[in-house]
This record gives sequence, C-alpha cells and structure tokens, in this order.
Amino acid sequence: MRRPLRNLLVAALALTGSLALAGCFGDSEPTVGIAPYVQENVGGAGRLTQYALYVTNSGAYREDVTASPVNVPEGWNVTLSNASLSLRGGGAGRPLVVNVVPPTNASLGRYTFGVQVGDRTVSLGLRLVALPEEEARPRVGALVRTTGFYDNGTIFYHDMVEVMGRTDLRKGILGNDTDVEPLKVYVGGQRRIPPPEPYANAGYVPVIPGFDEALHGLRPGETRVVHVPPDLAYTYPGNEKHRLYGQALNFLIVLERVDEIPDETTTGSCPLPVCPTG
Repeated sequence: MRRPLRNLLVAALALTGSLALAGCFGDSEPTVGIAPYVQENVGGAGRLTQYALYVTNSGAYREDVTASPVNVPEGWNVTLSNASLSLRGGGAGRPLVVNVVPPTNASLGRYTFGVQVGDRTVSLGLRLVALPEEEARPRVGALVRTTGFYDNGTIFYHDMVEVMGRTDLRKGILGNDTDVEPLKVYVGGQRRIPPPEPYANAGYVPVIPGFDEALHGLRPGETRVVHVPPDLAYTYPGNEKHRLYGQALNFLIVLERVDEIPDETTTGSCPLPVCPTG
C-alpha cells in the first residue's frame, strides 16, 4: 500500500509543478490585454504620428512580454518605445508608445497596421490627409484634446470622447467622463503668468512646460505622446499640496486648431506675435 500511495503523491506533485510552469510560461487562455487610448489617428505623409496602448497582464506571474509591429504597409517606419514590458500579473498595466512615420510619397487615404503583444494583436488605423501648413508655436493659441496617464497607464485626466465610458482603461481619482471640452493653451506661456489680454479674454491659459514643449511644431490633426518628468510638470516650490506633485506624467495630445488672435490694442489691428513696423 505504501508504494502506490507514494506513486500517487509523486504524480500529484508533478501535476502541480506542470501547472505552475504553465502559469509562468504561457497559459492556454490569453492573459495579455491591449487597449489603445485612441485607435484611429490622422496624420501626414513623412510626419510622425504616435499612439499610446494600455497593456495589461491578467496572469498570475511576472512575465517579460515582447511587443512588435505587424502587417506594416511597405515603406512605413513603425517603432515601439519599449518592446519588452515587464508586467506583474493580476491586471497590472503599462503604457506602450507606437511611433509611425509614413513615407513622404505615401498616397492619401486610410491605412491599417497592427501591434502584437504576447499572444494578442491590436489593429490601428491612420488616415493620411493633406495637413494644414500652420503649426503650433510660441505666442499663439492652440486648441487641444488630451488624455493624461501615469507610468502604470492609469488615466488621471481626459477630455476625449474616445475615452468616455471605456471599461478597458484604468481610471484614477482625477478621471473624467463628462467634460470633453478641448483645452485652450497659450503656447509658450509661463507658469502663473497670464497670457496677453486677447488670449486671456478668449480663455487661453499657459500649461506645464513638458506639455507646452510637445505642442511646438505640431499641425492641426496630428497626435503626439509625451513623457513629462516631475520637474517639468507640477513639482516646483510652493506647489507641494498639488495632488500631482512629485509625479512623472504622460500625455496623449491631439492638436485640433491653431488660433492667432488680433491684438486690437495695436495700431492697425495686426495678428500676434509680430506686427509690421514703419
């Protein structure tokens, strides 16, 4: 009786070990989830467009999950900010940034490509259009939509319809599903210093330096993803009580419009930032 009992115990231990290894190295059921903050973008030929993906691991073990672009149109340059993601199980998440540059001779129209992470693949769309020549630059107004998220992918703010009501994205205490009005930014402004009166009267405000810098050179319709270190965000003397103090932040930014408001106090009512002289 002892030998059969011992054999049964050995078999049980072997089965337990094989199940544990299966959990470590891949279950039959997919454990990786991929949720684009925005799945469809607009861009221009030869210009950078960026996507942010929220990647999760529902498994029970830490895994180094490899990501790679797939089904990329010929001649396109598609790269990932971090192709290897270390994800602890139980739903932990990480953001993944996708950088896309179509060739300068690419035809206008809609294109698709994919990003594979572990055992999952997500499809992304990019509609190439003739972008306006105007760009966001210092001393003009910019109408932008944005989603802000921590380094673990959790959203702390958004004003984007694409994010409203989403259950595949993790939202923190500052998450917002009601206010989807674009943000009015006075580009090149300084913290706690009001912009020129025409922009201030129209509701334009300066923003944190890391966000502001990401707007420079952006054309209406384009999307950028920027990582902002604490010292370029809300971490500065006198701001210690701000709930984002000490935090590194990430923003997905879509530029909707560039505004140059005429300064009616200047002779000839010319647009900022420069008026003709003489």
